[in-house]
Amino acid sequence: MAAVGAAGKAKPLIKAVGRSDLLKWVRRERLDAVLSAEMRHLEWLRDDGVKVPDEVAFVCFTRAEEMRGVTGVANNPAEIAMAAVDMVVAQLHRNERGVPMEPRVLQIAPHWEAGETG
Repeated sequence: MAAVGAAGKAKPLIKAVGRSDLLKWVRRERLDAVLSAEMRHLEWLRDDGVKVPDEVAFVCFTRAEEMRGVTGVANNPAEIAMAAVDMVVAQLHRNERGVPMEPRVLQIAPHWEAGETG
């Protein structure tokens, strides 16, 4: 998790954080935005009365399709699945079986999804 504070300065990255730690951190640092991969962090902010995005913006950098309304980076799982199937079909056409001797990396560019939280 990361955040942006006043004057656009980045604040420290917090790896594992509990509810009270997150809320204290947000208030102490007077953050402008919280970037997280966990939706529970958005829930904690809202449950504590933080107005998102008026007081603190929230951006999820692993935004899934079912997270409509949340600002963040969508990883495009449908395109990833199609590309993975293409890779397997190509292996079959080359008469290759099993795990490849050399690992391959599949990259599909994510895209920005504007939402109500950022």
